[in-house]
Amino acid sequence: MEVPQIDIRETGKNIRRMRTERGIRVTEISDALMIDKQAVYRWEYGKSLPQLENCLALARMFHTTIEDILVEKGETYPPLPSHLPHFVKVLIRQHSLYGCRSLPALFRPSYP
Repeated sequence: MEVPQIDIRETGKNIRRMRTERGIRVTEISDALMIDKQAVYRWEYGKSLPQLENCLALARMFHTTIEDILVEKGETYPPLPSHLPHFVKVLIRQHSLYGCRSLPALFRPSYP
């Protein structure tokens, strides 16, 4: 089994992307984790990594896994199809189902 490498800059990009996609403010994270908001900015700008307990809290807050936060998978997905109702798009994004093989073909984006 290959051990994934953690890139501090990519981790920061992941945190910022997940936070903004979900409409969460830095102050909401800092209040929830009882830390200074500057710590969150340091994570997002690749100056430091969150401690393990903060990674777990972020994963719960973002409805994802710690691995998705820490490891860049290099996978990019095309935009969700425009014919999908808004609530379906929100469900897909919030529950980390984007790209999941178990989604019905109607909801799954087609890949080149």
